[in-house]
Amino acid sequence: MLFGTIFGVIIIPGLYYIFGTLAEGRKLIKNEDDSSLTEDFVHAIDNFPTTDETEDNAH
Repeated sequence: MLFGTIFGVIIIPGLYYIFGTLAEGRKLIKNEDDSSLTEDFVHAIDNFPTTDETEDNAH
């Protein structure tokens, strides 16, 4: 029980910290984008020019 407690309280968070600091600043894929595709899509829709509907061109 003592080994399990030490393993769960000290070793696991320690490994998490060590691997987290090793991976900091590294990318898994070369030329990986920081933003997701859906974010880019939403921003593209927000910037899409809109036209005002008038009675002349409304169907």
